[in-house]
Amino acid sequence: MAWTNLGIVCLGAGLSWVFGFKAYLLLQLLVMAIAGCAGIWLFYVQHQFEGVYWNAALTGLCHAALKGSSFYKLPKVLQWFSGNMGFTISTT
Repeated sequence: MAWTNLGIVCLGAGLSWVFGFKAYLLLQLLVMAIAGCAGIWLFYVQHQFEGVYWNAALTGLCHAALKGSSFYKLPKVLQWFSGNMGFTISTT
């Protein structure tokens, strides 16, 4: 892990030296903002869908989990980037 961290620091320092610290920081912030927006959107889409199960009375956690679950089919590339989150199965 230390070698990976050292490599990241060296890469950041090298890119800052080549492009300038302001440009490097702006690029990093832009990438983080886009990734953050994509993550928030994906979370929203996964948890808000037509026919969602809402029940005030507790009828059983397993029943509520199965009735309220969703499956969001992503393209193969996005499945890899999201860690196949659409295929999560609860075994409890």
